[in-house]
Amino acid sequence: MGMSHDGNSWKTSVRVSSRSDVGLRRANNQDAHAVVMATTLHQFHKRGHLLIVADGMGAHAAGELASKIAVDTISLSYAKQAGDDIAEALRNSVYDAHKQIRNQSERDEAFRDMGTTADALVLSPFGAVMAHVGDSRVYRLRDRVFEQMTFDHSLVWEIRASGKIPRDKIPSYIPKNVITRSLGPSDHLIVDLEGPFPVRSGDYFLLCSDGLSGQVEDDEIGQILLVLPPDYATETLINLANLRGGPDNITVVAAQVTVPLDVSGANANIPIDKAISGKTFSLLAWICLGFAILGLLLSGYSLLTDKSGSWPTMVSAIITLLFGGGFFFLAGRTVTGDDREDEDHALRHYGNGPYIRVDATPEPVFVSKLATTMQQLRDAAQDEQWNIHWADIDHHEHLAATAGNTEDFGKAVYHYALAINSMMRELKQQKRKKH
Repeated sequence: MGMSHDGNSWKTSVRVSSRSDVGLRRANNQDAHAVVMATTLHQFHKRGHLLIVADGMGAHAAGELASKIAVDTISLSYAKQAGDDIAEALRNSVYDAHKQIRNQSERDEAFRDMGTTADALVLSPFGAVMAHVGDSRVYRLRDRVFEQMTFDHSLVWEIRASGKIPRDKIPSYIPKNVITRSLGPSDHLIVDLEGPFPVRSGDYFLLCSDGLSGQVEDDEIGQILLVLPPDYATETLINLANLRGGPDNITVVAAQVTVPLDVSGANANIPIDKAISGKTFSLLAWICLGFAILGLLLSGYSLLTDKSGSWPTMVSAIITLLFGGGFFFLAGRTVTGDDREDEDHALRHYGNGPYIRVDATPEPVFVSKLATTMQQLRDAAQDEQWNIHWADIDHHEHLAATAGNTEDFGKAVYHYALAINSMMRELKQQKRKKH
């Protein structure tokens, strides 16, 4: 089911759509996701918008419960964390979710060893920050470059990272779906943090479970995001994953930044001693010291040249006292432990992402794949005698073919995607009527 989140003023800076689908081969959906949009300017400044995807693992309903606990706990814990450090608050909330899953598995034998991946993204005026465990992913599209911002905690990726085997020489017998880190199964957990990354107008973020990334290539996902807004993009990506077999649950959360996040007034609630960095305080302190010395020199000169102690001497003395006091105050502000910590938080960067970069420029190979998919759907409709309303589908397919012939591949991808979406909606409607 898709959800769009719009609002007024600063709220419209991010457009979000989220969808989750059981896929074609699973009996239940063990994925979970959440979109927690800030509801006040203060909340946006302090905690930003929070997006989460979790992919559960475990027999029966265990995986479903694990992912739900993760999403619910991260959402609540993150909002309640003390302090202004977004990255640490996000990481602590993931640890809290891990503890909750461990407690549940220890209480009930049916949920023993259940686990889940977890990817949480915060978009705030201070940048994009991610907390990550497992092989679900966070991507970013900027201009025409599509980047994977998180490192897969999987056997294949760990072997690649070790450097012992070249990336293109990984043996095919090594399973791609074995993950090396997840919430729940073991006492010890390491949560990766990535960011903060500056957020620009036009940036497009995507969180997904491996039900998508296992079926749709990175460059294909990037091309879809490049030409489609969030609602259409999430629908198209899930449809493509299902049309390519849909072996797993598929969850997608897409967030498109429409205006700069550091909007007017976003920093209004920062105390002045937090808003000004230690380096700025240091500079101001030295300026005050300069004026204090100047005042002292003027006082000495006035005393030497004017023995009556007239007003120039008094003014010089006042200047010396004021700026001297200012120097000692500001100098003290730059050396306190709290300020050094604040500045460290402002400058600290976590992780080594992006880990993969691909070109998302629409290209003829992907257009050809989409055209083939549409033809296969048409052939199946004819063979199975589906009762399809073709008008909208024909319209978009015609526009896509025309665009492809004129090498306008972005437009071709756009219209083939809409044609596929229309076709899949028709099929789902027929399925509902039969049941």
